[in-house]
Amino acid sequence: MGSIGKLISIDYFTYIKNMKEKVSLKPIEKAIRSYLESFSIVPEINNCDHLCYIVKEESKFEEWKKAAPEIGFILREFDGAARNLSNSRFLIIKIKEPLIFMEYKVSILEIKFTDFPEFEEGWQHAEFIPKDSLETIVTTNPGIPFETGRINDPDNAEIGVRITKQYSLKFRTDSLENQNWR
Repeated sequence: MGSIGKLISIDYFTYIKNMKEKVSLKPIEKAIRSYLESFSIVPEINNCDHLCYIVKEESKFEEWKKAAPEIGFILREFDGAARNLSNSRFLIIKIKEPLIFMEYKVSILEIKFTDFPEFEEGWQHAEFIPKDSLETIVTTNPGIPFETGRINDPDNAEIGVRITKQYSLKFRTDSLENQNWR
């Protein structure tokens, strides 16, 4: 929780303190652990690459951007139109003090501004790098409704599944830190 406080300005931190359930990693962690139990074969995971946090106001996105140098550095900022996600902006931050999520140290945050009504402000997804290929995970778990549209994307191969109204579980082949940002 201390690292999150360093990511944001005092005004925004006060806002988040009053919304602890949205900042706490426990609900998304519990949902992901529970969903993994439904897998036929649970994939071995190398690490948790990043966590995604959604903000619903562009001013809050700017707060994260402004505060990012205090806790790390910005790897990338881009408009969602580059990924066919209009009305979205993304900020990828490498943080100095990793967050602990499940048993993994996570040092990359994806901050996403969106006005899509289906999402609330708060944690949205965790993205893991598995030991097995993405194809193997899909074929060994036929009962899981994976979104596979980007499974062969040469720049950002990933699969995912929406596990609740708010949370998604995703797997990717490489870290956002190493991603080819064209």
